[in-house]
Amino acid sequence: MKVHNNTTHSVVLPRKTAANNAKDLAKSLVADAVKATISDEGKRLNQKIYHDDGLPATESVLADRDAKKKDIAAKKERISDLMDKLSSDDLTDKDKSIITDEIEKLRKESTTTEDKLYALYDSKAVWEKRKDSSSGDAAVALGVIDFYQKEIDKTKDILDKEARDDSKNQLKAVQERADKEAEEKKTPVAESQDVGVETLRQADISTLKAENGLLENIAKEKS
Repeated sequence: MKVHNNTTHSVVLPRKTAANNAKDLAKSLVADAVKATISDEGKRLNQKIYHDDGLPATESVLADRDAKKKDIAAKKERISDLMDKLSSDDLTDKDKSIITDEIEKLRKESTTTEDKLYALYDSKAVWEKRKDSSSGDAAVALGVIDFYQKEIDKTKDILDKEARDDSKNQLKAVQERADKEAEEKKTPVAESQDVGVETLRQADISTLKAENGLLENIAKEKS
């Protein structure tokens, strides 16, 4: 019987130790993956690269830009509708005042850099006509024209910068999206958890097989 007991321990202990080691390894893998995800450094990196909406930072900027463009387009369409209403003969002076105030408000909110540029060109054209007329003061007109030309040049520089920034942001957004997808393909927490769960499952199966083998050996020896 003593020999039997020694044989039993020599069969079970190594297998149970291997199974326990596998469990510990799996738990460690999952724990490390979770720690890496919720670490302070990871949080700071995540906040730097991604916004609350889950988009990469630059892609979120482009989304905001597109939303602003749609809002401006809707306001310009509203202005057009109000201008049509304003031409109606059925309106009272109070109604016209309310509509005019709304139009003015919408114009301020929907004015783009391009709109400012066109307005500057129109103003410059007015003074160029005055300069050419016989009744105007040419010197004053030339001074005003020079002022508008400088403003036009500044506004064109702003437009060029906006176009360059937009182009850079589009390229940057593509790169950030590619980096995000590449990072997700490496070792996401979900995959690490799946690996850990599968390792634990296999460890449990190994333990059960070892215990079943032991029971079979005991049954054979008894028989």
